[in-house]
Amino acid sequence: MEATFEDHCTDDALELYALGRLGGKHTEALEEHLLICEPCRERLDETDIFVRAMKGAAARLRLEQKTESFAARVARAFQVPAFPVWAASAACLCIIAVSAVRLQQPAPAGASIAVSLHAERGASQTVAAHHPLVLSLDARGLSLGKSAHIVLVNAGGTTLEQADVAPDNDQVHARFSRPLDPGDYFVRICRPGDADPLREFALRAQ
Repeated sequence: MEATFEDHCTDDALELYALGRLGGKHTEALEEHLLICEPCRERLDETDIFVRAMKGAAARLRLEQKTESFAARVARAFQVPAFPVWAASAACLCIIAVSAVRLQQPAPAGASIAVSLHAERGASQTVAAHHPLVLSLDARGLSLGKSAHIVLVNAGGTTLEQADVAPDNDQVHARFSRPLDPGDYFVRICRPGDADPLREFALRAQ
């Protein structure tokens, strides 16, 4: 028997329609009735709201069950007495804090700072200001012979310190006793008696 919905739509029919489960002929009849019946349209709106709410609640329930299941698996995997966990965590935090304090401690005032400068285009090394420097300079590819002339200049090109040192394989080591004020500097490797640098390194004190 075909449904005509000449009378008002039943609650079951409206719910099936809202869920998209009403048969084709029944759907046509119901939609024809809705065109002329405002009370049924209002009931359909209420049914739609109810269906959406139920779908939303079901989705939240599934999500909670999945989350709960995952949390339970994690808890089982790491199941240990609570106190040792907190104790271990506190100990780790203490170790991290102490390590951070040690790492952040600046070098004592007046102590020399070891700095390695490499021959890379555009490279600039930053060092702590107000400390003497012990420099290791990249001398690869330079024909220095038995001696190299190392010059420290400021950003204006004024010579601050210089020293003649013996190359050590592909490196040149020089110690400068002058503490550097904040600013930009350049370290140059030259041949003895020659002012033209074979290589220059940028250095910033801050």
